[in-house]
Amino acid sequence: MNIKTGGVPLAAYIILAILVLVTIQRQNLNTASASSRYLADRGKNLYVAYCGGCHGENGDGTGKAAEYLYPKPRDFTRGLFKIRTTPSGSLPTDEDLLKVISQGMYGSGMPNFDFLTVEERKQIVQYIKSFSEAFQYRHPDPPVEITPEHPINSETIQAGRRIYERMECGKCHG
Repeated sequence: MNIKTGGVPLAAYIILAILVLVTIQRQNLNTASASSRYLADRGKNLYVAYCGGCHGENGDGTGKAAEYLYPKPRDFTRGLFKIRTTPSGSLPTDEDLLKVISQGMYGSGMPNFDFLTVEERKQIVQYIKSFSEAFQYRHPDPPVEITPEHPINSETIQAGRRIYERMECGKCHG
């Protein structure tokens, strides 16, 4: 049975409708890709403008100002971050990285970047994560739970000692 609509077979309308839908879907994908590229480019541009001078263009901690700073800027390519709420050896959360960018690091050359919008700082976080393959293959562990302070006695001192050792606090604090 050949159904025609005004001299044009119905199948032709169906094919045309499918082609239109495919074209619209491709345009939506291209728009989404363009949007992702824009955000990645924006994060890169912000990083180069505000972070690259210390952390280096490649995120390896060897920017032009690095030789004048102590402590030295973080090498993002290693995927190791000192300031984080996650256990030792885990990647930091996006919130951890955002907090450091937002507040800076007291006692170092790392200033706060609170003059940037939160969205701009989040774009920098995503760009920083692109320097290390660790973020492609691993996810941060859940943050360490901070419990209310316990009374000081021999039992709580021993529990604190075990946590101090497990979290490898001695690596920095002796």
